[in-house]
Amino acid sequence: MRDGQYWRRLPLSPFGGAYGPCAQAPRFTYPAFAAAALAKIAGCFASWAWLRLDKSPWWLIPGMASLALFAYLLTFVETEAAGRAYAAYGGI
Repeated sequence: MRDGQYWRRLPLSPFGGAYGPCAQAPRFTYPAFAAAALAKIAGCFASWAWLRLDKSPWWLIPGMASLALFAYLLTFVETEAAGRAYAAYGGI
């Protein structure tokens, strides 16, 4: 086991133990990710419905608000956890 700030043994998280700075995320990280995911899905669906299903352009207003909420909610996620999620999401 390495010594130092980034490789210390952290307490077990609800999803299993790990080594590293993200082993136990704050309690708000998981709900923020879940709410951000729902906001992104809603915003993308509204845009898709307008584009592909010939819905009214008024669908874009709640879609844009939902995507803005998505971006706002991601500001509550810690940088280390967000970086790992973006790497997994991007297929890196």
